[in-house]
Amino acid sequence: MKNLLFPRPFRVFGFLLFLLAVLLGLVIAMDFDFRNSWLNNYADEVSSIGITVGLIFIGFSQVKDEDEMIRALRLDALQWSTYLNYCLLIIAIIMFYDLIFLRVLIYNMFTTLLVFNFRFAWTLADVKKKSCYAE
Repeated sequence: MKNLLFPRPFRVFGFLLFLLAVLLGLVIAMDFDFRNSWLNNYADEVSSIGITVGLIFIGFSQVKDEDEMIRALRLDALQWSTYLNYCLLIIAIIMFYDLIFLRVLIYNMFTTLLVFNFRFAWTLADVKKKSCYAE
């Protein structure tokens, strides 16, 4: 099977991009005024793209010891995050309306990648911890 993962250095770049984009997103969410900035009209797009690309680089970059078990963990985390994302979306459809629902959908765009990254990191750390005790 062909390896479609990014090289390992993309992971570090992904963390940097993600953090910068989240900071920009927080500034936007706090309704900070960009009056004399070229970023005024594009801040939310830049933030959303930065968060998305950063999370993709984090989640889909090779780890140090990439093997079939890591691929299985990655697939499990992706499946788990997809199920959770759509459960949260169904709850949001039932509970929120109008403009609040639109804001929930904006945050929901990132839920799959966020949950995937947390789940993959958690299971990877758990497997590494268990294998240390097994030796």
